[in-house]
Amino acid sequence: MNPSRGGRYLLGNPLTGEDEDMPEEMSVGFIRSSLGNDALLNPEKYGIVYTLEGEQTIEGKDYYVLAQVFPDGFKSILYIDTITFLTYKTENTAVDGAGNENVIETVFSDYKKVGSVIIAHSMVTYQNGEEFMKMDIAEVKFNTDLEDSFFKKKGNRGLWKLTPMERI
Repeated sequence: MNPSRGGRYLLGNPLTGEDEDMPEEMSVGFIRSSLGNDALLNPEKYGIVYTLEGEQTIEGKDYYVLAQVFPDGFKSILYIDTITFLTYKTENTAVDGAGNENVIETVFSDYKKVGSVIIAHSMVTYQNGEEFMKMDIAEVKFNTDLEDSFFKKKGNRGLWKLTPMERI
């Protein structure tokens, strides 16, 4: 869904309990983060350009430093392990709900094989250098036949459903 093409994302307001339109810049940020590995595997699909910026050693390990640039100019830096080719961390800027620009760094760890895929089971996000969120994943399941109703929310505006992301 592309907000600039008339789509809408809703954000729950914890003070009022009402659903409100998410600011467009915040919506686009959610779209970018939802691309996942498809952005790495099919960058032409989204108009993404990758540039090798060099290598960097962090805590004794070597990483490729890749710049990921979207068509609108948004840039994210990815640190890719030179041996495993797994993502160690990402860095970018994001605008919060109050309109403030923040430096966001997400560090991935505890990679485990799930079926034929290797997935990070721990992620720590830092906002402006301070730990903002930590997520540990206990279990990953694929293709569990969830009903579409699982993704619907009943709210003051009736039912709404997040639709598939359209190209940015």
